[in-house]
Amino acid sequence: MDPVISVVMPAYQHGECLPHAIDDILGQTWRDLELIVVDDGSTDGTAETLTRYAAMDDRVRVVPLEHVGLLGALQAGVAVARGPFLGRMDADDRCDPARLAKQMAWLDDHPAVGAVDCRVRLGESEVTGDGM
Repeated sequence: MDPVISVVMPAYQHGECLPHAIDDILGQTWRDLELIVVDDGSTDGTAETLTRYAAMDDRVRVVPLEHVGLLGALQAGVAVARGPFLGRMDADDRCDPARLAKQMAWLDDHPAVGAVDCRVRLGESEVTGDGM
């Protein structure tokens, strides 16, 4: 049976942080999902990490590509998505365990709306300083 939500995650050279992003999606309270991770030609161990996760959880689908950039990777992920709803996650992001459930509930309460977003909190970095 097809999942309700297909989460598309492009990944390029995110070997170190990728497990956190994958764990956050697979740990969602909304369980009826697939995670499509597009390996955009990474050479840093991303492929090995994805192989391991795909073997552990059949909700993980891996799309390997030669490097095509963010837009091409997103298009490749969307092209194989099976769910009627699309989710988006970057390979270096984290998310709340109830993120998808909250977004689906909001959409259910607002049937005329076709998209929902969420708040973002940036952590400390050279670009953001203390974050926001």
